[in-house]
Amino acid sequence: MRQSLSIVLLVAVILSALYFHASRFVPCQVPITYSLGVVDERFNLSNDAVLSVLREAEAVWEMGSEELFTYDAESSFKVNFVFDERQEQAEAEFGFQEKLNQAESVNEALQEKYQSLTAEYDDLKGAYEARSAEYEAELTKYNNLVASYNNDGGAPPEVYEDLERMRTKLDREQRELGSTARELNQLVDNINQVGKEANVLVETYNRGVGEYNETFGRSREFTQGDYRGNEINVYTFTNEAELVLVLAHELGHALGIDHVEGRQSIMYYLIGEQPADLKLSEYDMSALTTVCTEKSVWDTLTRSLRDLLG
Repeated sequence: MRQSLSIVLLVAVILSALYFHASRFVPCQVPITYSLGVVDERFNLSNDAVLSVLREAEAVWEMGSEELFTYDAESSFKVNFVFDERQEQAEAEFGFQEKLNQAESVNEALQEKYQSLTAEYDDLKGAYEARSAEYEAELTKYNNLVASYNNDGGAPPEVYEDLERMRTKLDREQRELGSTARELNQLVDNINQVGKEANVLVETYNRGVGEYNETFGRSREFTQGDYRGNEINVYTFTNEAELVLVLAHELGHALGIDHVEGRQSIMYYLIGEQPADLKLSEYDMSALTTVCTEKSVWDTLTRSLRDLLG
């Protein structure tokens, strides 16, 4: 009898302890505390940087109102950054993306140069054609005067000097028009060369984009991190925006939210189509409402026991 009573008392004590522990993790009623665990130095992230990104991830769920998470250096719930081959692949993706960005910048510079040369050519060609038409009119006038005086037996001395000045001016104009014509031809050569370079670069860039999309562009399963009951582990991210998404996703699991529908949802099982301006989808909000209004301490206790037992 005493042995049975002792067992009952022991179970009661254990359940009471678990209840107290679980009550600290009731979604929405009490903020979930967390602390930083291991942050592998190969991520090149300071603790301050990690905490800053975590606050961003928190804010996605808290939406500027109710506090759902809070940092506590003494908390047993840890956020770890574990470096493995996934981050090596992520860094390769980032390097590939940087090369594409550089190629795009060069292409944009070439396009700007092409447009600038084309505009310069159009302006110069317009001026050349107007000046050439004026030259042709002056040349016709000169030739008609010379022909008229030749028919009359030649130009008087004073007229001859005027005709010579006209001829000298026309010769100078012809030389200048010839120089402009050569400048136009050089511009055409430059435009064609830049156009060829731009076309080659565009083809190379498009191939690179195709290769990038084939290798990295498809939606992937959310394996960048995981939630394990008493810790969150982050394994890989390509940039800060993705890191915020990964942390927000795992914090959602810490709230007790499973995967939801909607490709743009934070809690969708694939990563890749969530917006850069991260916010809760209607599915995320519905799931959050559910855990905040329907789950009790005993739900949390059951989940804690399940995590504890296996």
